[in-house]
Amino acid sequence: GWIRDAAGWLIDQAATLLGLPLAWLTIAGIVYAVTSITTASATGRVVTTWQRVPGFLRKRVRELGTDLAGRWHPIANAARLIWRAGVLTMALFVLAYAILDTSGLWLSLGISRVLGPHELQWWMATSAPLSLLVDTIVEPLRIALIAATWGYCLGRSDAGRAELQLEQQERRVGVVS
Repeated sequence: GWIRDAAGWLIDQAATLLGLPLAWLTIAGIVYAVTSITTASATGRVVTTWQRVPGFLRKRVRELGTDLAGRWHPIANAARLIWRAGVLTMALFVLAYAILDTSGLWLSLGISRVLGPHELQWWMATSAPLSLLVDTIVEPLRIALIAATWGYCLGRSDAGRAELQLEQQERRVGVVS
């Protein structure tokens, strides 16, 4: 029983340690969507088989597919770009994210040690402002880490490089105007 409990705890911790940073990175990918990811095109055999399906059924399947793709396509694009960045990049990102996450706890502990012992009512009154102070320091760093990692993922991808070049050209045109 204790082996099962230990394995469950370990899986839970690993899912949190890996899942949370990768989820934030995926959200960044959705927000800064890359619209054109190269995918393999359909083979002639698939197209021929698709043409044999009755027209009304093809129309309905296309509607359902468009609806499903509209919801999941940005997530799949972001996940694909993250995957192409490589294991080492993602390991470094997860490590940096964990360090940043832990630094918030250490900062809170350090502030409470500097302020010294006080009565419970004082800590209850000051816990929210202190938490806000720590979040004000840590969250911009977290956003910068996520944005920098997403930019690196874009730079490693062909579609991402094309998007970045297009964005830089648009900026140059905006500056010249």
